[in-house]
Amino acid sequence: MRITRSIGIGSLLLFSCIPCFFPSSAYSQKPRVRPVVRITIVDSKDATIGVLLGGLGLNFAPVGHNIAFTPTVLLDVEGRLVPVGVAKEGFRSDTILYYESTGCAGQPWVADISLAPEVPLHGLLPSVGIGPPGHTVYAAVAGSTPQLRSVRSAFAGGHCYANAIPQQVVPTEALIDLDTEFTPPFQVKAAQ
Repeated sequence: MRITRSIGIGSLLLFSCIPCFFPSSAYSQKPRVRPVVRITIVDSKDATIGVLLGGLGLNFAPVGHNIAFTPTVLLDVEGRLVPVGVAKEGFRSDTILYYESTGCAGQPWVADISLAPEVPLHGLLPSVGIGPPGHTVYAAVAGSTPQLRSVRSAFAGGHCYANAIPQQVVPTEALIDLDTEFTPPFQVKAAQ
C-alpha cells in the first residue's frame, strides 16, 4: 500500500511538471498584430458610408450604453465636403441647432461662431448640424448676417431641449437627409 501511494504521488508530480518542460503551443506563439490601414463605416446593407477620419470634435456622444468617441467620416454632398459623426444607430454632430419654435420644428439656426474666441474661424471643413426630419444635414448659409433671435428649443445629441435664451445665430440650409442614403445599424470594418 505504501508503494502504490508513492507511485501515485510521483506520477502526479511528474504529470504536473510536464507543462513546464513542454509548454503548449498557445504559450510558445507570439500574438499576431497587424496594422489597420483603413477603417470604413458601413450600413446594415454593407454600403460604405465613408472612411474613418477620427473622432468628432472634443465632445463625447453616447453609443449604446457606453460613452464613446463618435467616429467621423467625410461625405461629399453636392460638391460640398461635410464632416459627419456616425454612431451605431444614426448620425451625430457636435453643432447645436436652434429653433424659434418649441419642439425643434421649423427653420434651424446655428450659433454665430465668430463670437467664440476659442473656436477657429477659418476651419478647413464647415461646421454642420444634424437634426429632424430624420438625420438631415444642415449647413450655415454662406455669407449670411448673424441675427439675435429668441430661440425656444435646441437640438443636440439626438434630442430636443427647451431653450429660452436669445442667441446670436445664422440661418441654415438643408443639404440632405442621410436616412435616404444609409440604413442603420452602422458598423466599423477594418482593412489590413
